[in-house]
Amino acid sequence: PYHIAVNGDDNIIVADSGNDCVKVYDPRGKFSHITIIRTPRATQFSDTVKPCKHLRRPKGVAVDIKNNLLVADSHNRIAMFENTDRFVRNLLTEDDSIKCPEALATCHNGLLAISEWHPHNMHSVKVFRMYE
Repeated sequence: PYHIAVNGDDNIIVADSGNDCVKVYDPRGKFSHITIIRTPRATQFSDTVKPCKHLRRPKGVAVDIKNNLLVADSHNRIAMFENTDRFVRNLLTEDDSIKCPEALATCHNGLLAISEWHPHNMHSVKVFRMYE
């Protein structure tokens, strides 16, 4: 497990970086389901950020004001999933200056904060407006 978040239904969402997936637990902590399947071996090391529902080493997770799940992963993107399991789109990618996203936080006015960390001394926090 890497990072956690809680959605509007009080489900606990866990980024399981070691298993390339996100797991959901009910409000009592009972395992509910794995929401996102791991990347198939054939594309595991692909650098593509084309719309891809598969995750590679997910890290930060957050829930936005519309109860969408946001996941930062090693594809250098923030992916958006509806109701924790249906891929919607890549919300932010390297084209939006996202590199090595680590942790996510959202607030009620539609802002998304992203921390970035790279072992070669790259550290930053970026803030994006998701909704007007």
